[in-house]
Amino acid sequence: MYGEHDLHLAKKTAEQRVFIDAAEYIYKNKGFTPEDLKKAPVRKLIENINSVLTQAISEGLLDNSIKHEVGEDIKESLMNNVWLFSGMKTYYQCIEASAMLVSADGKIKPFNEFKNDVIAIHEKYNERYLQSEYLFATHSSLMAAKWNDFEQDGDRYNLQYRTAGDELVRESHQILHNTTLPINDTFWDSYMPPLGWRCRCTVVQVRKSKYKISNSSEAAIKGEQATTQLDANGVNKAAMFRFNPGKEKIVFPNKHPYMPRESSPQDVKQAAKIIEETNEKWETIETSNGTVRVSSLHGKNEKDENILIAKYFAEKYNQHIDLIANKHSQPSADAYNKSRKIEQEYKVSVGTFNSIDKRLHAASKQSPYVVVKIKEDFNKKIVKEAICSRVLRSNIKEVIVLYKNNDITLTRDMIIKRDFEL
Repeated sequence: MYGEHDLHLAKKTAEQRVFIDAAEYIYKNKGFTPEDLKKAPVRKLIENINSVLTQAISEGLLDNSIKHEVGEDIKESLMNNVWLFSGMKTYYQCIEASAMLVSADGKIKPFNEFKNDVIAIHEKYNERYLQSEYLFATHSSLMAAKWNDFEQDGDRYNLQYRTAGDELVRESHQILHNTTLPINDTFWDSYMPPLGWRCRCTVVQVRKSKYKISNSSEAAIKGEQATTQLDANGVNKAAMFRFNPGKEKIVFPNKHPYMPRESSPQDVKQAAKIIEETNEKWETIETSNGTVRVSSLHGKNEKDENILIAKYFAEKYNQHIDLIANKHSQPSADAYNKSRKIEQEYKVSVGTFNSIDKRLHAASKQSPYVVVKIKEDFNKKIVKEAICSRVLRSNIKEVIVLYKNNDITLTRDMIIKRDFEL
């Protein structure tokens, strides 16, 4: 059996494999451009990073100190920011990897040599950096949620900056401890935690009568000191942390080196545009009952027919269904039925044996739960034989046959025993 160490090692190896696949694509392509962000091996790397940081958002928003429910608009904004961050992080590490293609003599390196060289990039970006980014994203999301609390409670309370109160607190942050100011003070625009990597500071509401209000100008000077860290070139690396996650509804600051800005080179702006275009957005379909949402990454060729199928189950059974993203790197289902907590594959077929068999065969690779919409009159005996024949040779657990305004749900057990009539 796997122990905890073995599982961690397996996960780490799988994550490294995703990076190596992207590196292999760069090697075969003999370089990297913003357009390559659309390619499956590179997109998989973006998705991996985004998955980690999205988990961090979820962890931050589940903190028991949050009083009010965080709205979907805030969650969506945080997710959008993390997707852009993940994509730009991928872009920069791929550009760095492509710079290692050529050896000192000007020739393309053998792949194994290139692979060994770029592993250091993976360790830097996707292990060391990503661990700090995860912690930052968790805390930044929490502070965004807390700011939502503060805004909903209005000016009934003042806000107070507090450190974690232990020996690990950095001195530059300690000077801000117990800074107390109204919610509308401009101090909070720039000095809402986290004020750096692995910062554990927080802000709490306090009764106005209990604590004296701090001098706003002096607090701002202390905040500036807390976010000043000059590098060898005299550039302040910590200035980017002067932002308010809740007010701006973002996880990572816009001045982070990964993030595009007005002064960025054209290739960086192009990369950011491509990443934003590939970000998943949701369209809500009007229904009389239940809900249907469609991902912007759902397959366009089948979208209209899938909406009709999803609407049928939403309106008839009050189900809540998402038509989900098409995962180009692997077979994937069409829909996630939130009411039943299963992924379903939708197929449209005529009533012939071959058509039903072919579509069930394809569906079995995408989900064990299949909906087949038959779009013309059919011979019930032929359709039954086709379903029984294919299910016996596949992993399908359920087939729902949809015809006009009728449907019948067939479990695997019913199909194997032929215990059903259409």
